[in-house]
Amino acid sequence: MKTNYQLILDKTIEELKKNEKVPKLLLHSCCAPCSSYVLEYLSKYFEITIYYYNPNIDTKDEFDLRSKEQIKLINDMHKTREINYVIETFDPNEFEEIAKGHEEDKEGGERCTLCYNLRLEKTAKYAKENGFDYFTTTLSISPYKNSQKLNNIGEKLGEKYNVNYLYADFKKNNGYKRSIELSKMYNLYRQDYCGCKYSKIEHERRLERKRALEIKIPTEDGVFKENLDDTLVSTLKKEDLKKDIPSKGEYKEQKVNKKQKKAVKMMLFILSLAILVIPSYCMIENAVAMKKYVKYEALRANIDEIYTYGRYFQLNGNLEVGEDYQFDKVSLYFNNDKNSFEIEPIYSFENGVINFKLNDKINEGYILDDMKIGNYELFLKTYFNEEEKYYILENKTDYQTTLYYSMTENGNRKKYTINTEQYYNTLNISVSDTNDDVYDIVLDPGHGGKDPGACNKGICETDYTLNFANELKDMLEEEGYRVKLTREDNNTLATYGYKSRTAIPYETFSKYTFSLHLNAGPKCNGFEIYTPYNVDYKFANMLATNLNEVNDFTYSTNTFNKVSNGIYTRTMSEKELKDDVEAAIKENREPYGYTLFTNYYYMIREVGGYKTGAYVDGRESEDRNNPFVKSNSGSESYIIELGYITNDEDLNYVNNYQTEYLTAIKDSIVTYLND
Repeated sequence: MKTNYQLILDKTIEELKKNEKVPKLLLHSCCAPCSSYVLEYLSKYFEITIYYYNPNIDTKDEFDLRSKEQIKLINDMHKTREINYVIETFDPNEFEEIAKGHEEDKEGGERCTLCYNLRLEKTAKYAKENGFDYFTTTLSISPYKNSQKLNNIGEKLGEKYNVNYLYADFKKNNGYKRSIELSKMYNLYRQDYCGCKYSKIEHERRLERKRALEIKIPTEDGVFKENLDDTLVSTLKKEDLKKDIPSKGEYKEQKVNKKQKKAVKMMLFILSLAILVIPSYCMIENAVAMKKYVKYEALRANIDEIYTYGRYFQLNGNLEVGEDYQFDKVSLYFNNDKNSFEIEPIYSFENGVINFKLNDKINEGYILDDMKIGNYELFLKTYFNEEEKYYILENKTDYQTTLYYSMTENGNRKKYTINTEQYYNTLNISVSDTNDDVYDIVLDPGHGGKDPGACNKGICETDYTLNFANELKDMLEEEGYRVKLTREDNNTLATYGYKSRTAIPYETFSKYTFSLHLNAGPKCNGFEIYTPYNVDYKFANMLATNLNEVNDFTYSTNTFNKVSNGIYTRTMSEKELKDDVEAAIKENREPYGYTLFTNYYYMIREVGGYKTGAYVDGRESEDRNNPFVKSNSGSESYIIELGYITNDEDLNYVNNYQTEYLTAIKDSIVTYLND
């Protein structure tokens, strides 16, 4: 006889209400969508801390995407009480260790039981060590999870660690249905597989079976045919589909019936045409317009890199075609119902390989904001005389899903989901309207709290930087942008970790970050703009010119790392590389392995993802861990030093012309973004 866990939960809650207790609950969460209903339901009765521990997720990119959505939900949702969260470090080896010998288990089998136990045991242990009254998991909300098994595991672990397990079956009382409603309400990324690579394979197999039963089946050469017995050419073998495919006799009978139905439909259609007036014909022609099916080649182009930086989408890859291949031009073709278009990448042809990329600079490429609402399948397209050939773009990177949000325009934003389109198995960009709580620009008031920054005669950076940021924020918001400050008071802000100075640009999905400072140095004066390495200096040049025009504000006299007047790019030196190796030996850790091209300043390096050389991954200490260190979505970041606090003339300029300088920064940003 099955236990009614919802009834047990109801009794527990009634007891808490009767005793007027609000206990602390550690809630293990597998993802934001599954936790949505549970948080809405339980936050009325518990002080909840989300415990996001999921080493089973197949890639770091997917792990980061789900954890970001979890944080976004906590920040956005309407709740009875404040909800805290803990994001555990991603370590897939923990899952792989328990999955050994169970690689062939079916989903829901022994491998899954071991996975439940792994995640729940760590949750129970954390609950005990940190003084929680209860622990439980969101996993039972899924109709594919065995609540009996989950609660049995939870009960045993509660006894083992001497902490109360909260019995639950959250799919009851329409919990699963409510989670779907909340996911839509908060526009959450809702994954289509459990998380591990094995569940992903199962999901893909189910999709293949479904596809194989459709009338039109794409074969590897891109041709669409109707005879199922002749065209079972997919990523699954023929025998994998036999159970789901009708016999030849059954299929012929189905085909005859379809032909008869088709003939009737055709007669009705012709009859309707005969009685319609000429203007109606145009309406019918538009209504029956079908999406273009691309006849693609058997060869596939490999995508070796995908990332977004600032407003720009970047990819590069190659297509091996042989030295005899002839073509006049290469383009990237975006296939859509209404807005198909193509762009020409930078490309070369060497040793029978077409290499292509969108740009050499990290802050150049294709501006995604220009794309209209819809779903776009991407192909590599070649031209030779009048012949056109299409090639699937196969994602060979570790980043299977990438999210991007457009700049705010008239209060509206668009969400871009970049992944693999299921029908063609080619790169895909899905564009939709969104109300997600994301930002365009992050302003970082340098230093704060215990860190006063540079000082001179009792005056410090923190006496200025927060005022700089607040005034600039007001200016940019008047232009219609959504702006987030890393700190809103004079308290100390952590450099690394979630909700930190370097994490906020990722957590808000901002496109641009500007860190505001005053400099120090006995022999220098003037303003300095620090940029990432390997960028187009268009914005920096514009900003330097505009600042210089404010009462002839002086370009800095500093020549160290100078690119041009007022513009600087600092990367690691030989000494800093050597120092890291020596520190690693002393601390018994691996060196970071950064290079002479790695950006030096953390507010440039750590907010731009791997493309700006982010490397602080916790190997030194827990408080030096950037959870987004491997992100392929980065915020284009600049450090602006508005003069030297140690120079009386600069300080006088700042005191008298602060609004003018900030206006010059605002005008530069607006011009750059509107160009």
